[in-house]
Formats: sequence, structure tokens, C-alpha cells
Amino acid sequence: MKEGPSKQQQQQQQATNEATPTSSDTEQPFSHLNHQGDGVSMVDVGHKAVTRRIATARSSVIFPPEVLSAFQLLTSQDKGRRSSEMIGPKGPIFETAKIAGIMAAKKTSDLIPL
Repeated sequence: MKEGPSKQQQQQQQATNEATPTSSDTEQPFSHLNHQGDGVSMVDVGHKAVTRRIATARSSVIFPPEVLSAFQLLTSQDKGRRSSEMIGPKGPIFETAKIAGIMAAKKTSDLIPL
């Protein structure tokens, strides 16, 4: 015999139902907030299909001359393209930043649980 949802599951579902906007409630766009906007709850996304997502980012970094003078500039030729890398006391600056960005992206679900 199959048991019904647990008390915790019922409370989560009730919180989700209370936080989910209705067609007449267009002022409440976030399903994880209650109607007053001050209560937060987890949202059940178990019914959603798995999707593949890709993110692309680009940045421009402009350093003042006094910062640039603190680093060594290494220029290389790769696949017909000339590139420069700033080398600091602990290694390549931008390569280290790329690794940090990838590591941060992988931790997003831990840092932003809702």
C-alpha cells in the first residue's frame, strides 16, 4: 500500500502553492517568494524537463600603468593569432581568473540554493 506525502512534503507543496502566482496575481513574479515578498521557500522543479544550458561571457580589463608595471607581459603566437598574457608572482593572471570563474560557476547551485 502506497503512503501519501510526508508532513514535510505537504508543507513544501503548500508553501509552493502559496508562493506560485495565479493569473490574477501578476505582481508576484517569483515563485519562491510568498505574496508579501518576505518569505522564501524552495520550489519543486521535479516536473520540469532537463535542459542543456550554455553560457558565454566576455570581458575587457583596463589596468592603469602602475598596475601593468607590476606584471611581466608574455607574448606568444598561437594558431596564427598573437596573444599576450600577464604573468604575476603566482603565475598567469588571466588563466588563473578563468579557472576561478569555472570553479565558481560549478558551485552556483551551492551558493544560490533557490
